[in-house]
Amino acid sequence: MGGPARSTSSTSPSELGSDPQVLRARIAELQRECADLHRAQQIHRGAGRVLESLTAGAPLDEVLHILIDTIEAVTPTMLGSVFLLEDNGRRLRLGAAPRLPDFYNEAIDGLAIGPAVGSCGTCAHTGERIIVEDVMTHPYWADLREIAQRAGLRACWSHPIVSLTGGILGTFAMYYRRPQRPDASDLELLTFAAHLAGMAIERARTEAALTSSEQRLRALVQNAPMCIYEVD
Repeated sequence: MGGPARSTSSTSPSELGSDPQVLRARIAELQRECADLHRAQQIHRGAGRVLESLTAGAPLDEVLHILIDTIEAVTPTMLGSVFLLEDNGRRLRLGAAPRLPDFYNEAIDGLAIGPAVGSCGTCAHTGERIIVEDVMTHPYWADLREIAQRAGLRACWSHPIVSLTGGILGTFAMYYRRPQRPDASDLELLTFAAHLAGMAIERARTEAALTSSEQRLRALVQNAPMCIYEVD
């Protein structure tokens, strides 16, 4: 994450001379390089926390909260959310959205997926990234515009969370309080977050399946009829 490192020695002091415009441009370039480095370090530390929580067997909701905290720290104006696709593939259920208003989360929880159903509903339906720069004007948000306005949300970018076999597990979304379009680094971060979320969800589902299998086997053994025969 963070893209290739930029060289910080492309201009020598003698080349800068005393031209104020050249100096300002170089200072701006150095500031961008520092910001990119800080962003990359934040992402690296946050990804480490997510992986540590996965290794420690933390509950899925805890891992997803750590993930969203990490992404929001990198982009403070963003509000993150993870929605999980039900096993029947028809509705989205809230996984984690700690900074979105409770009334909004409650209204969206259980949203039926389909074409033109907000950013996340459409994303889960199509399996493609959905970028809505302004929810107040985009047709996908026609039925959700009022609740979004109450929540103060203006932009929503949603990326599918995909399993290793290509199935849709849910969506990772970035919300903003003003109309906004993503740049290349935003899209890279969105994709990375969805990938980490997919790892967490698959691990949780695998563990749940193993637990269920063990319980069924234990019940079978405990309830199986047993007979003891004595042969002379």
